[in-house]
Amino acid sequence: MGISELSREHAIRCKASSLYELQDQPDLLPNPFQISAYLGVLTRFYDLGSVKGFYITVNHTPFIVLNATLSEQAARVVCAHELGHYVLHRELGDGHPLNGYEHYRKSNKAEQEANLFAAFLLLPDQLVRTTLAETPDLGQAAGRLQVPEDLLRLRLARDGYDGPLPSSDFLGKVPNQ
Repeated sequence: MGISELSREHAIRCKASSLYELQDQPDLLPNPFQISAYLGVLTRFYDLGSVKGFYITVNHTPFIVLNATLSEQAARVVCAHELGHYVLHRELGDGHPLNGYEHYRKSNKAEQEANLFAAFLLLPDQLVRTTLAETPDLGQAAGRLQVPEDLLRLRLARDGYDGPLPSSDFLGKVPNQ
């Protein structure tokens, strides 16, 4: 990883960390819905078919649109991902939605960054360390943290975890129900 990539990753980590601290109760699991509302991003739920969600700005108003069929856990993850687009790639959603199908393309840098943002936002350092100290099994830890195991693996990989890395399309595997 080059210097500019490390700097970008550090910036993403810092942005996610600072937003986590905006919560009413920062000792609880991160709440991307509360953080979005605080930032003035409106969240809406609609039946989107196979699309899990997207970010769009309409008349200078930012929206996160989520599929109404998502489970609570999936909605948290997709909301955090779309919030990543708002924070990192605001201009890409101006007037047209970011393509919901692009979430699954490893080659798309904006999607990779939004996934990384979601991992840092939903899995802050102290929460991850505490949970893994109490529950060293990654599957069980992910369950306690209410995230897919692959998102936890992505987050841990950024701190030198040498276990199996997540699939590049882990958001595509998150079940709606």
